[in-house]
Amino acid sequence: MKINNKKITAKEFAWDGCHKIYLINTDEDRDKFIELEYNLLPIDELQEIYDECSCSLRFISNADLIGDDIVSQFEDAKFTK
Repeated sequence: MKINNKKITAKEFAWDGCHKIYLINTDEDRDKFIELEYNLLPIDELQEIYDECSCSLRFISNADLIGDDIVSQFEDAKFTK
């Protein structure tokens, strides 16, 4: 999967039920977001959650917050295979 031409290798993501979406890339990321009580979902559900369930403040970041956001707030996301 690619989002805005950025290759995504994560197999799951954490979602707060509103607008915060974090890509889970390591076991440490997973453990952290389980402890924070985020919903963990398979990556194949990401586009649906982003398009249909998240509010307009939505963004997609790596869980470790290293590097730029995958999709910044108020930026459009283009999902491709």
